[in-house]
Amino acid sequence: MKDTSKYLQDSYACEFCGKVFKTGRQLGGHTAHCPKHPDKQAHDLATKKGRELLKVHLQDGTVVHPFKGKHLSKEHKEKLSAARAKNLVNEYLPREWVHIRWHKVKNLKGEEFSVRGSWEVNVAKRLNDLGIYWIKASPIKYESDIVRHYTPDFYLPKENVFIEVKGRYTDEDRLKMRLVKEQHPELKIYFLLQQKYIDFIDGKISLSDNLLFEI
Repeated sequence: MKDTSKYLQDSYACEFCGKVFKTGRQLGGHTAHCPKHPDKQAHDLATKKGRELLKVHLQDGTVVHPFKGKHLSKEHKEKLSAARAKNLVNEYLPREWVHIRWHKVKNLKGEEFSVRGSWEVNVAKRLNDLGIYWIKASPIKYESDIVRHYTPDFYLPKENVFIEVKGRYTDEDRLKMRLVKEQHPELKIYFLLQQKYIDFIDGKISLSDNLLFEI
């Protein structure tokens, strides 16, 4: 019989920063972003040096920015945005996301969809465990400087609710969500930010209106 005693722990601690978690899943999610993890530090340093070197080359003319002197019209920008959204609906794989690992997951009806990263996989499986039918969402149009498209991660047809799963929530994300909500106040979008995501996957919370995005 396989020895499973090593998995039966009361807590899990990060070997790099010492932070303690209740489950192995929480520890695994933390390790990839731990500021004291040597791989994370090396990556951040390489990225910083790369940005600084690129800035120097742009300034001395060694490297020419591909968009230098070019100005896209509003119509051109909107065509690019629409093309990206169409690609997302058909393939769920915009060109700029090719570095992200994609997974195939089936819903309750056996329909297969591609989802981005392990977080979306876990949410999809949790929804299946709860008996909640989900599909991938279609793009939602909104306007900023041009007509843009926002695509939530999941759509629950029976509940008429969208789900957004986010590990990082940037200022750009906040502006986008504010514009979407202002222009589509009827939409119900549940937000699963980092701690809410962990609690949902661990069964500590359910999908309810306290997860709704508010402006």
